[in-house]
Amino acid sequence: MSAPVKEAIKLWDYERTLKKASSGKSKPVPQLGEQPNQEIEPLVTGEDMTIEEFIIDTGLTTDQLLGVEPIEKAELKYMYELGKPLVKPELVQSLPTQMYKFHQLYVEMSATGREMIGARIRDPDFLQGDDIL
Repeated sequence: MSAPVKEAIKLWDYERTLKKASSGKSKPVPQLGEQPNQEIEPLVTGEDMTIEEFIIDTGLTTDQLLGVEPIEKAELKYMYELGKPLVKPELVQSLPTQMYKFHQLYVEMSATGREMIGARIRDPDFLQGDDIL
């Protein structure tokens, strides 16, 4: 093997990067103004949007914007309450198997008044070692 190859094998990646950067062989990074012109649409901010575009985008009427008519409220999501099902009762049967099993465990535990449920975390899950949460 040649001497430069042997030397490169002995160096750590960090040292090799520093040596390459100091040798002047690295590619120059284009600075602001030196970059080639790129064709990207300008970002639309709230200041650039006209009132007509806002009305079209939101779908509100003029009376709703002026406060004469009420604005329809969105349907409220199913809210969590301790001791009640985690999802809407009609959706329980359509849950995937593991979620269904978790839901059943939660219902059983909450019926006995427990507020916390332990869960085992394996090392492959988060690569932090086995633990109980």
